[in-house]
Amino acid sequence: MPYRKGVAHLSANFLQVVNIIFVTMRRVTSSHFFMYLRQLQKHSPLLTALVIIFICAQLFVILIWGIVITPFYNYGMFSEVIKVKNAYQIFEVELNGKRLRGKDFSPQKWDKILLPLQFYAGIKTSNQLYKSDIKRLLYKMRIPANDANFLLTCNYQQFENWYKDYLQDVTNQKIEAFAVSYRNYQYHSNKLQTSPTAIPLSQICR
Repeated sequence: MPYRKGVAHLSANFLQVVNIIFVTMRRVTSSHFFMYLRQLQKHSPLLTALVIIFICAQLFVILIWGIVITPFYNYGMFSEVIKVKNAYQIFEVELNGKRLRGKDFSPQKWDKILLPLQFYAGIKTSNQLYKSDIKRLLYKMRIPANDANFLLTCNYQQFENWYKDYLQDVTNQKIEAFAVSYRNYQYHSNKLQTSPTAIPLSQICR
């Protein structure tokens, strides 16, 4: 019985979303998008139906399920204004006693250097996302979820050995010694100042 009520609730919400779309289509007749749909309908009614189904699915996933899933994305996340924060947490990588600087690398290479560190440090957050959202979504889609395939563990020694070889390939430098730390920067009197102490990467993910 609760399952039927849930299905009825989802169906009602979905129909409401579809109704909003068609009401909007009637009102915004001068929009280029809806002019495109009219022209597309003349060319291929089937393709027009697929486009409308895709739009409905996009709204259904975002508004009702509350989570994005490929190929449906929340496009608003890419148009939000990024404001200056009071504090920033930044990874610092020292290679053979010299700190690496972003301006010495291309944006692509700098991403290659920092992203693995961010992924490793975010293991706990990733695990929590799986428990709170992804597992729920898989359950709704009736897809069996094996926790062992999603949950990660913090093994710093293993990550350090891998990252050292990886960093050597990315920078094309032979690594004699390297260190990674996580440092806090804060604005004081409109100046970005660094904290005197840094957190070793081994202590971030536990």
